[in-house]
Order: sequence, then C-alpha cells, then structure tokens
Amino acid sequence: MASKGSGICLVAFDEQEKLPTSIRNATIEPIELFQELSSCISFIEQQTKENKVVILITTTIEENILQIFESLTVIEAILILSIINTDVDTLPSKVIGVYSQTEILLRSLSETFDIIEQRINANSIIFNHHTDGTDNLAFYFYYLWKNYAENQKSTKQSLVDQARIIFQSNNQIKSFIQQFETSYKSNEVFSWLDKQSHPFPYHLLISNALRYHNQELLSLSRFFLDDLTKKMKPLSTGSNYKQVYFTTKLSINFIDQLEQKLKTDIIAFQCFLPVTLSRTNALTEATRPSRRQNMNNVLFKINITDNILCANLGEIILIDMATPFQIACVTRSAVTTNGQQLLTIIKLIALNKDDRDQLFEQFIQQQKNLGKTINDLLQRLHSDIRLVI
Repeated sequence: MASKGSGICLVAFDEQEKLPTSIRNATIEPIELFQELSSCISFIEQQTKENKVVILITTTIEENILQIFESLTVIEAILILSIINTDVDTLPSKVIGVYSQTEILLRSLSETFDIIEQRINANSIIFNHHTDGTDNLAFYFYYLWKNYAENQKSTKQSLVDQARIIFQSNNQIKSFIQQFETSYKSNEVFSWLDKQSHPFPYHLLISNALRYHNQELLSLSRFFLDDLTKKMKPLSTGSNYKQVYFTTKLSINFIDQLEQKLKTDIIAFQCFLPVTLSRTNALTEATRPSRRQNMNNVLFKINITDNILCANLGEIILIDMATPFQIACVTRSAVTTNGQQLLTIIKLIALNKDDRDQLFEQFIQQQKNLGKTINDLLQRLHSDIRLVI
C-alpha cells in the first residue's frame, strides 16, 4: 500500500555499529538501520516509489560514502554522529551537521523533520492546467472525491483494524493505534493533529495519503477528515481578508514554475496547510540558514477571504485541504555572495466562494463538452495516483 507513513523515512547507516540504541527509541517514526552500504542504498532508492523522502543518520565521515548519499535525490538531509572534529562546510551540502552527542543530534533531527515536512507540503502544490493548457484532473481530485465519489461507510473501527495490519511489525505505532481506539472523540479532532501527543492517525497515516491522493487510505480515514472539516469555520476577519504566512525552502526550478503561472493558473496545496498569523515568526523561519544548493528561502503571503474554512490552533491556523489560490506576485530578493537568494516572497490570494464555484462548474462543463461523464472522471481518479512535481 503506497503512501503509508508521514512521507518521511528515517534511515541509519552505521557500518561500525556506533549508534546508541537510544536513537532508535527516541523517534515517532521507525528508523531503518543498515550496516551494509549496498543494501542501505537499495532501500533508500526504493523510497521514491513509495512517495517518500529520506532523512539519513550516519556515523561515517568518509567523503566517498557521503558523496554517494549526496547524489541520491530522495535524500533530503544527512545528520552525522561522530566525535571527530569536522568542519561541516567541507562536507556535501545535504549534511545538516556533525554531532558529538546523541541528544544534540536528536534535537536537530526533530527540527529537520519539521522543516522537511513543510517543504513536502509546499511541493504538493498542483496547478489547475497542464503545461499544454488542458485541465489537470489531479487539481480537481478533492472536489470530485468529496462531492461525487461513493462514500463507503468509514468508521473508527475499520480504520483501526486496517492500521493494525499495515503496522503489524511496529509495536510502538500499535500502541498509538490502541490509544486512538480507546480515546478518540470527534469533538476533539483538532487535538489529534498534534504529532507529539497523537501521531496516529493524521501524522502517521493520513498526511502523506492527502498529498498523493491515496484513495484506499483516504476512504478508510474519511470519517476523520469529515470530523476535521466539520469543525473548521471561516476566520473572523472584520475586513475583506486576513493575511497569513507559510514558510519553506523551494527549488529555484519550482519557483520558476510558479512565476510562469503568475495570474494565469490556480494552485492548490494537497494538504491541510499550516500557516501563521505572525509575520515576525514567519520571517525568522523563512530566513533560517541552509547549506542546500539551488534552494531558496520562500515566504508565502496568503490573503484569506472571509469564507475560507480554517481551524484556529493557537499560533497555527490550518487552512482546509486543497483550497484554491491565485498567484498574485512573485518577488525575488537580491542574490547573496554564495549565489543563494536571501528571500523569495510569493503572494497568494484565496478564491472567494463565487470564483471557486465558477472554477469547478466550468471544469465539469468542459469535461462534458469533451464527452466525459462524472463516472468517467471518477474512473480516472481510481486509476491515477498523482506524481511528484
């Protein structure tokens, strides 16, 4: 079953068996441990087919091995545990740091995990048109899925039963499943988005299924998604819109794509998008240093109209999944001395209800003009799993 898990795979390469066992017990996600290089590489390459990215923990500082890991596209970050004093700037760009203490490495791992999760949320963006101008069915996935797909009865028990099969070899995750089975209440659904307190089901099962349109997992989780959507409401604005912020780091190529679609296409994040009301906090996060090449700091400034569904989670506002936005402006800052731009600001404007309704109605009508029925589109949805951009 593709897309199970958060979408981030933790892998440890420990040829000399120097990693303490405490590392394996300190993370919510299971860590896949390897002592042999070729089997480690083979497993990492397989994660691309599973729609996952990899954070690698290793005890080696050998240049040739690190360069091999650097060349694997699916690896997003490398953390090294070593007592050997090493200048990180002499190492490949995916190396986040070299740590002499396990506790410091684990703190960095937690921060890195959150940053990469933001990045894969940003990379879930889908345009409403293909490059040739034709409709992109993937963009309309959630509109069709929510409004037309057969809603097979989804229950907490059916999700729990299937999850125990999916994670049958992981006792830690099975304990999270048991906690969900005994404690979940629909009126407390927001508390089950906290991955530290309640990693199952949203973090460990649903989040990546949302990004990659895994209908099997989404159908199992539909009652949870319905509970979540029912608790959302429009932001109290007092004016025409409220501005919120989302920060990440994106490839220059992807930013180019967004700029090319300026004011012509509509985009949607294939997730419930976590944003902040604090411009100061957003700027601090957006300009966090990074050693990655060909990546830019990005600040999304998002104008929310007064009928967009959101959840107020304190410092974080959660915007409803697949909310459509227009790209209003892309502003690139001056280039720094190492060739990395300081900050790219992308302004998005959420479509109001009338524009959203018109967008979806025009899509349905255009498909009918092409001789396609709703059932035809649903059949396509069942056969298509969206690809990584």
